[in-house]
Amino acid sequence: MPNPPVIKDGKEVYNMIMGEIEADLTLDNLPNNEEKYEGQTKEQTIERAQRYKAAFIEYNERYAKYKQEQDDAVRVYGRKAIQAVEEKSSARDDGAMSELESAISNS
Repeated sequence: MPNPPVIKDGKEVYNMIMGEIEADLTLDNLPNNEEKYEGQTKEQTIERAQRYKAAFIEYNERYAKYKQEQDDAVRVYGRKAIQAVEEKSSARDDGAMSELESAISNS
């Protein structure tokens, strides 16, 4: 039987992807941002907001790709699992047929 694909929970997926794009926006870092950027000027805040907007656009693109890869892995697993069951069943059927043929020829 094939090994099932690893399915991560939402927090893991979000942090994994967003951590590569903009560390400030990971779920672990979000609570610290207000204090971290407390003394920012208006211009710096606007610049950061633009950076965050771009980060979310990039996140959505990467998440779509990640989700497609996960869906593909689940489909492949399903096909392999069905194939493994069919092969096992076929081998069992072949054994039963051999026994039946042997019993008929010995009678």
